[in-house]
Amino acid sequence: MAAIILVLCCLSSSASFVGGFIPGTEPHLLKTLNAPKFKKIVEGLKIYKADQEEYEKKFADDDDERLRVLKISTDNLRVSDTCDRAREIIGSKFKPIYRDYPDKIFTLDGTKRKDDVWEKAIGIDDKFTPMNLDGGVRLCFEEIK
Repeated sequence: MAAIILVLCCLSSSASFVGGFIPGTEPHLLKTLNAPKFKKIVEGLKIYKADQEEYEKKFADDDDERLRVLKISTDNLRVSDTCDRAREIIGSKFKPIYRDYPDKIFTLDGTKRKDDVWEKAIGIDDKFTPMNLDGGVRLCFEEIK
């Protein structure tokens, strides 16, 4: 009987961890900050960045045409689902929640920095850095001229 109770307690606590119900854990951080939606923003900005790099190469010899194409691409980003998601999430309570969340997060692999857990979850890597994310998101909030 005691073994059954012990097993049920273990299952209950692991379900709470994986379900994101325990603050200060990786699942809770990702659930609280809506990581799946944020990952879609990063995916959209990665596509935008790749397109920009391609346009830079394609029109390297023609400054006027390159600037015209880059402006059209940027304007298209601003009216895209990517920017709609960014305005919805970041324009809300994202910054205070992220800032106030503990810097150390408990994961199944031990304690990790909040930034490392978050960046891995949303797809930040060596080719698409936090600076790329910030720059892309800023474009979503700038006024179209």
